[in-house]
Amino acid sequence: MDLQKQILNAVNLALFDRAVLACGTPNSQESLYSISKKQNITALVSEGLRRSGDYASLIPEFAQLSEKYLFQYAQQSVESERVIHGLEERNCPYVMLKGARMRSFYPQPHLRTSCDIDILTGESDETIQELMTSLGYRFTVDAGTTLNFAKPPAVEFEMHRCLFADPDEFQGYFRNILDRTVPASEGRMERLLTEEDFYVYMIAHIAKHVDQYGCGIRPFVDVYLYHQNLPKSFDEKKAKEILRSIGLLEFEERICRLTRAWFETGVLTESDEKLTGYLFGSGIYGDVKTSTANDIRKSESKSRGKLALYIRHIFPPVRIMRPMYPRLLKCSVFLPVSWICRWFRLLFRRRKQTADTIRRIQSIDDQYLDMLDHVMLEFGLKEGI
Repeated sequence: MDLQKQILNAVNLALFDRAVLACGTPNSQESLYSISKKQNITALVSEGLRRSGDYASLIPEFAQLSEKYLFQYAQQSVESERVIHGLEERNCPYVMLKGARMRSFYPQPHLRTSCDIDILTGESDETIQELMTSLGYRFTVDAGTTLNFAKPPAVEFEMHRCLFADPDEFQGYFRNILDRTVPASEGRMERLLTEEDFYVYMIAHIAKHVDQYGCGIRPFVDVYLYHQNLPKSFDEKKAKEILRSIGLLEFEERICRLTRAWFETGVLTESDEKLTGYLFGSGIYGDVKTSTANDIRKSESKSRGKLALYIRHIFPPVRIMRPMYPRLLKCSVFLPVSWICRWFRLLFRRRKQTADTIRRIQSIDDQYLDMLDHVMLEFGLKEGI
């Protein structure tokens, strides 16, 4: 736990020039680097370690990755302006999401690293494809909720059709989210989520990750920073009412208690320590083992859960097959044909991957499932979302 506390202190130092968690002897920079890289907070941690005074100098890995993130931020900023200009020229309404907005709450914007830029737009796929291709981007995947594009060496865009794959998720609250947006400024096509909707989406997105794939600590840092910089227009009572209506109020309150312990009081309860350990055990976006275990955990019985997973790997649903065979699945009647194509690929090209999947499902034991049950109970997500 000392290693995790030292990382949290480094984040606190980078953001607020303070450290509140009691730690023992400083850990090796190699161990700090390994975890902060997995959590995608290396820029924050390296800045905090510089301020801590615990080390005469930082190992090259910290400096090199921090420089990489600074370069990535510069490239993302330039490319974001180009994409925004293209959307404005085509009169396409758009909403900047996640890190693109959260960066303004950090002392230096590059400290809030982002793997990609997320933009919500209601425009047709053809319009978005034409725009991104004209700007030199390569289409990478149709992920259902997003069309993804990339340009080497460090820029990726996720162009969102919607915020969640299931329009009825979270009581359907995000179904027509674009209709509730407000103009960013007169004469521009950019739209803004209301402050309440931006916050509620932030919480819902974290809940989705925690409940399905696992989640790292960076989104929790975002929530804490948002509270430290609440806009005057933010209506907390309204936001709480929305969170209650979609079943996320208890989850949001637990996040707030946990982050206050990390960055203000320095007092972690036994429950806080367990949740912190779970979050540090996941990568920034969770991991395959946690995702597999959560699928099993949500089944009526553990044995049936494993059987259902085997069946799903043999006959994946359309939402999983679409990114692999977007052209084949323009009409879902061709789903069986895509299954056959996938079977041949797995049998003759990806035998090792198939064997790893089987071993992973078999490796999930009752102890790990019980741990996940406890974590979800502590987060207020026992029934799932």
